[in-house]
Amino acid sequence: MRRVVIGMICVLGFALAAVVGLKLLQTQHITTLIGYSEDNASWAVHQLGAEQLRFETALLRAKDGDPRALDEAALRYETFASRRSVLADGVFRHKLERLPPFGALMTAFDRMLAAHDPMMADGLQPDEIAPLLAAASAMRGPVHDLVLAENELLNTVEADTRTHILIIRHISLVTLLVLSVLLISFAAYALVMLRHAQNSELALRHSENVLRSALKEAQSASAAKSVFLANMSHELRTPLNAVIGFSEFLEISAAHKLDERQRGYLCDIRTSGRHLLEVLSTILEVSKLEAGKVELHIDAVPARMVIAECLRMVSGKAKQKSIAIDSIGLEDLPPIQGDATRLRQIFLNLLTNAVKYSNEGGQVRVVGAAEGGFVIMRIEDEGIGMKTADIETALRPFERIRNAETANQEGVGLGLTIVKTLVEIHNGRLEIDSEIGQGTTVSVCLPAGTPRASIIETTSHAAALTPPFELAVGR
Repeated sequence: MRRVVIGMICVLGFALAAVVGLKLLQTQHITTLIGYSEDNASWAVHQLGAEQLRFETALLRAKDGDPRALDEAALRYETFASRRSVLADGVFRHKLERLPPFGALMTAFDRMLAAHDPMMADGLQPDEIAPLLAAASAMRGPVHDLVLAENELLNTVEADTRTHILIIRHISLVTLLVLSVLLISFAAYALVMLRHAQNSELALRHSENVLRSALKEAQSASAAKSVFLANMSHELRTPLNAVIGFSEFLEISAAHKLDERQRGYLCDIRTSGRHLLEVLSTILEVSKLEAGKVELHIDAVPARMVIAECLRMVSGKAKQKSIAIDSIGLEDLPPIQGDATRLRQIFLNLLTNAVKYSNEGGQVRVVGAAEGGFVIMRIEDEGIGMKTADIETALRPFERIRNAETANQEGVGLGLTIVKTLVEIHNGRLEIDSEIGQGTTVSVCLPAGTPRASIIETTSHAAALTPPFELAVGR
């Protein structure tokens, strides 16, 4: 739309400039015509004809013996002779010499001037009347021809100017008509676009209201789901703990009365109960995080101590798969600003996944570094890995990557979701880099520091800690 408006404005500008230019051209032609009709050269030619007639009349009267006519003829001679220098002046010559009678007139002028001696102080003599009368009569034709030629030229200029002015007027009218059409079209287009914009705005407001309603419903549904999961987890944990407790009691107290098959059943009951209890605890944890009901006991937590505790917890499973776990660069790390229990939960989940998805005889590395006021922990494994496109899937709740390598692995798809949320509420950042068959590297960036101990109750899963750290959303 912006390009169309700019184009219309340019067209209107060009049309308006054309109209103004044509009007200026018309004014110039009119000025030229008026100036030519009032030109001094044209005036001098017409005055020359009148002076020639007066001079010749005075000579005829002097020839008839009128004594006063001789003095008048002398005065007329001086006036008439002065016209010679006026016409021959450079201001008029370039305008008059293009007229054919101009040369003959100058020749006749020279003959008339030759008939009188200007050195005589007594004016005209009676014996000069006849030659001057003959010369003046001879000039009548050239003067008449020059006047006619000048009038013809003036008429030609006037006709051409009027023709040009008429053409300019027609072109101006056409241009004004085109300009009017363009203005009407532009106004109509602007009105249509205005209505379209109003309709779009109304549709946008309606869509916004619909989306807000949908968002409120989704938030209400999510809150109801979290409450339901939390309540159900609590309700299921009580009888489940009883099942686990009674199975362990039977294994201890009635072991001598049970055969091998019955003891196997009790072991399966206890193992399955503990697995179900772990799943319920994980769901309850997710519900608390989504509801924003997690308390953080912020303190300076030694990174080396947290990692060492987590390594001890996963060492048994690592030995079962002959997996070597190495720690690098943990000795000189500054303490982490966070909740010790939640930090332990973060690294235990990541180490458990690294061991779970590593091949037998593989290796897991924990590499620590301090950079720019943050502690960066990288957990690297040489396991099955995953596609880049599957990383977002692995971070979503209750979603697991389904393939041949992960088909037999336990879990409900909540481990990385919990880790990501806990890292974010610590003002940290989680990054995952993985490749099929090459393994996975998980980087956790957490703020370092030694703040005073405090308790923070999060209001959402993206709650921020105290300054200067800002919330960094995990990838």
